Amino acid sequence: MIERVDFEPFHAREVFPRVFLHEDYLPEEHLQFMWQHGMAWSLKNPRTEKYVAFGGILPMWEGVGELYSFITEEVKEQYPIQLHKTAKKFIQEVQSKFGFHRIQCIVAKHDPIGYKWAKSLGFKDEGVMERYTPDKTTVIRFARVW
Repeated sequence: MIERVDFEPFHAREVFPRVFLHEDYLPEEHLQFMWQHGMAWSLKNPRTEKYVAFGGILPMWEGVGELYSFITEEVKEQYPIQLHKTAKKFIQEVQSKFGFHRIQCIVAKHDPIGYKWAKSLGFKDEGVMERYTPDKTTVIRFARVW
């Protein structure tokens, strides 16, 4: 069983190397902002004492936020239901607390599991964004509006 804990920026440094991502995806100042404003979560495996996932919402402008998550294979394979429940509850909490009328996210075009997960969280496919990420990955833009 994994547990949801309050996000702290050092969690990202522990998870990043395990999901093969470049630090440019989420600069330190964004991590600090989300930590200070309670706009992020982490998942910890209490058995190993390791952080295995984190996610959050970064405000873009009034009423609009960008959802992100970085998830290790351990969580995807062993705890998918708990991950889904954590993300769903978090989205509801942050949307209510901060009054977002739109939350959007991206999923790598070659990630069918991520695509299905975004849809199951209530997000709508808005189209392809070619070479969008720092490593030039093509992604699909999703959004959920209230």
